[in-house]
Amino acid sequence: MIFANALNFTTMMFIAFAVWTMTAVATRKSDHNLPLTFYFLTLAFNRWFDRGLSLDLLMVAAAVAAVIRFEFLSKTFVKWFCYLEQVLLVAIIWNMLQAIFGPSMSLRI
Repeated sequence: MIFANALNFTTMMFIAFAVWTMTAVATRKSDHNLPLTFYFLTLAFNRWFDRGLSLDLLMVAAAVAAVIRFEFLSKTFVKWFCYLEQVLLVAIIWNMLQAIFGPSMSLRI
């Protein structure tokens, strides 16, 4: 069974949190701290349990989330940074799925 341990289940909960963060980013409201909270918690989770998530990917995504909060950016730049953050969130989700299912991403039914 895929969810044989609690660590895989917790990683799936982080994936659900990432999807929720993606929907918050899609609304393009830059006044919430949900993406930064997600990146902080994911970084702490990765450090404590060594899931093999890409540290560079997490740090770049956190930097993009921090840049969006600047008030001097025009709406065009905010839109492009939101798109970039969504792409980075998809990459983080893919990285978490690889941590659960392995590098081949083969789902056994």
